[in-house]
Amino acid sequence: MAIDLVSASGRFYFSNHQWEETLLLAKDYGWTPLDAPDAPWERIYFSSGGSSISQRDAASLADALRRALPKQSASEKLHLQQFIAFCNNGGFTIE
Repeated sequence: MAIDLVSASGRFYFSNHQWEETLLLAKDYGWTPLDAPDAPWERIYFSSGGSSISQRDAASLADALRRALPKQSASEKLHLQQFIAFCNNGGFTIE
């Protein structure tokens, strides 16, 4: 199963596992979603249930992943850089 992230500027895809790993990596590098629903954000954001990540949280997600880049392999860096660019274009919905 895949995670499809949808924004006004386009789409970005992850496998379920890759999406969870990306969010946990961002958390390790200081990301805390400020606009998450009133539930543990992991439970909400790990699934493809139509939740949204706000523009503010997408920007802070990009910042955290940018800090993580130096410790990633070349192939991981490329995908993260593409996702960082996606996040910099604003908030998105998890489908």
